[in-house]
Amino acid sequence: MSVSKEDLVDAISKLNDLTRRKAIVWASTSEREGSEPNQLSYSAPYEGRTLRIAEYDNRRARILYNHPSSPHAPALYKLEIVDVEGNSLYEFPNVQGISELFASVRAQQSDVDVEGLIRSLIAAQ
Repeated sequence: MSVSKEDLVDAISKLNDLTRRKAIVWASTSEREGSEPNQLSYSAPYEGRTLRIAEYDNRRARILYNHPSSPHAPALYKLEIVDVEGNSLYEFPNVQGISELFASVRAQQSDVDVEGLIRSLIAAQ
């Protein structure tokens, strides 16, 4: 059985939903030796595996996107399955939803109820 791009997008969407519902709880992960500078990284256990998601700074994105002078290069996000030592076992292809998942992880880390806050602002008089 091969996994299609749509399967990957659906799986990441499901991870995002589980993260927002706090069914999956992410923790900040310290940088490993040899990791990229200015990397924000989080990991979470899921079905006996460890997921790791990371955001790389714009400097790395500028280099990879060949825009060395652009201060507005997009951030890069990487979602992986890692072993107990933090070595990558599988890197998800860069498909739709990874940046949204990272935003949900950051919101979970800040413990801000964004939806509740927005509804509160709407209801304020």
